[in-house]
Amino acid sequence: MKRTWKVTSRVLAAGVLAGATALAGPGAAPAPAQAAPAPGAEGTTILDLIPGGTRDRMVAQVPLVDAATGLRAAVERGPARGYAGIGLVGDHVTLWWKGGLPADVASAVAVARRIAPVEVAKATYARTELAAAAARVAPVVDGDAGDSAYDVR
Repeated sequence: MKRTWKVTSRVLAAGVLAGATALAGPGAAPAPAQAAPAPGAEGTTILDLIPGGTRDRMVAQVPLVDAATGLRAAVERGPARGYAGIGLVGDHVTLWWKGGLPADVASAVAVARRIAPVEVAKATYARTELAAAAARVAPVVDGDAGDSAYDVR
């Protein structure tokens, strides 16, 4: 039961926005489907209320989210290093890293690869370098209200 709830809650959290976007996107009409069970009907779960194609995409992302979550935890446990970002890209997880992977992160990548495909991609800048550059630029942007730039991220 706990595993089912974990998967259901992850799928719901990761996919509600994706499902809403898919249903309300430009020109996106929901595909005809069999009648969904009435909300609250015995044996009905939240997954029964999500259109099949959307549900399948959401369920397929669960291992990717699990792998990415483990990688993120390993990165956050260590000191600031070459981490640049992490993302779900198509059918795999991409970890962007500047320089060589430290042993603890390489170990986390090996563990994550048992859950889902993981690619380690070369990054030109580490997240800490990008944050430092943004901190230097932000006061200039914030100080000129007439400038076309309005935020630094």
